[in-house]
Amino acid sequence: MTPKVDNKKGTDEHNRFNPFEPSLESESYKCGRYGFGDVVELSYLHTTNFSNHFHEMGHYALAKSTLWGITIKYLTSFAKYDERIKSLVEVMKDACEEVFESYSISLQYLFAVKSQEKSEIQRLKNSLYYQIYNKDYFNIVESFPVEQIVSVSFHARLARLALGVKLDDIYNSQELKHTLIENPQMYPDKRFRELVLSLKELLCRKEYTEITDEEILLNCNLTSYEQKTSELYDYCIFLKNKLLNSREDNQNLIQKISECEMVIVSTPLEKHFEDIYNDIAIPVAGGEHYKTEYLESIPSSLCFFNVMMFLFDNTNKDLHICIVYNTYYHVRYWFFFQEKDFYRIVDSFEGELIIQYSDLEKYQSINKQRNRRVFCLFPIRYSDFKKCLEQYAEFKKSAYIHRLHPSISAIFVKGKNNFILFSPQFFFMEPEIRNDIKNGYYNFIDCELFQTDGIFYCSKSDGEKYDSVLKAIFMAYHIGYRVPRKFLKI
Repeated sequence: MTPKVDNKKGTDEHNRFNPFEPSLESESYKCGRYGFGDVVELSYLHTTNFSNHFHEMGHYALAKSTLWGITIKYLTSFAKYDERIKSLVEVMKDACEEVFESYSISLQYLFAVKSQEKSEIQRLKNSLYYQIYNKDYFNIVESFPVEQIVSVSFHARLARLALGVKLDDIYNSQELKHTLIENPQMYPDKRFRELVLSLKELLCRKEYTEITDEEILLNCNLTSYEQKTSELYDYCIFLKNKLLNSREDNQNLIQKISECEMVIVSTPLEKHFEDIYNDIAIPVAGGEHYKTEYLESIPSSLCFFNVMMFLFDNTNKDLHICIVYNTYYHVRYWFFFQEKDFYRIVDSFEGELIIQYSDLEKYQSINKQRNRRVFCLFPIRYSDFKKCLEQYAEFKKSAYIHRLHPSISAIFVKGKNNFILFSPQFFFMEPEIRNDIKNGYYNFIDCELFQTDGIFYCSKSDGEKYDSVLKAIFMAYHIGYRVPRKFLKI
């Protein structure tokens, strides 16, 4: 949930299975992240900084519309089931880092120039990313009027050409490293540098509007595959078959691959920037106000904490993570545990329990005690959350909304078997939730402050407990509140 780790000591296993890995520039990660999935994660504390949003949306758009990007996106969905795929994904990410970051920084720059935000322009130029990535590319971007760049999109054009690469096999990570070194034609970052230099040279002789993709490629002796929707789809079918044939020893993975339906977005690249928020961005923790510690062993006493979260490992089936929070003192601790220790941990804890929706089946297979309330977190798009409700919610879909300052509206829904399903969304998604309530999709449960509703608040202290769950997830210090019907204007 956060890259902020105050205590990084630990075993090799701890380092291998660390849920708090920092990115290259932790300051940037505080504002947002794209993990090659279907959402962009933005810090709930930095929702007013649109420049950072453009950066993450740049990653999102390239991953959705290029061969190399969509390969990483496809493999990422299976990486947690197979260490070999996880290692392969890391090599592929490293091989395109400069392309993705340079392009995304250019988007930030264009937004800042167009908005005439001089302080933001200077901040970008002073940033670590601006210093270490492709300076020739940035110089070309700065040399054009912003209206011309937007109209011809050459910044996206170079990135797409660099990422127009197909894998011809499902390599292991070491094989792919050697292949990339021996064949720079396949290496996106090296391709990108050559393409930038090629364009820079051509601009000395011709007007930009006269330069074709073919000229840029020919001038640096590169080729690039077609990346229309049909080509991307056919390539995904190829990858799927390659994976099925190369990972026959992992039946769990084979099942997940067989069940996976790869959706290719046919919308033009630029369309994603029109939908800069709605149903694409989800809130994640800022983490600046919490202290995080790693514990070498299971603590003997858990009475100091009021929220506990489990993360179940799908690769090593007997090594899981438990995170405990004290939302009053703004601290959290995490430790490894084995399945045999599960009941000992749960029985000694009196606070609120949280699991990820992706771990729901695993949790149910371990836990036989259905009489204890468990919060199930869905950190996904609102439209996807509604699809999940059809399987996991009670028929009535009893619901209420809880706000957390400054930007979160979390919807809580009564699930089956004493689960409380909840999905934190940005405040701007609330009108869509409100419309679903008006249209009868939810049974909205109203309740006055410090009262009980018999479904969510079964005691007068439950309001504080729901608030603590959100404060733990987001490592927040703000106090939230339940939204009554009259404030929703239903």
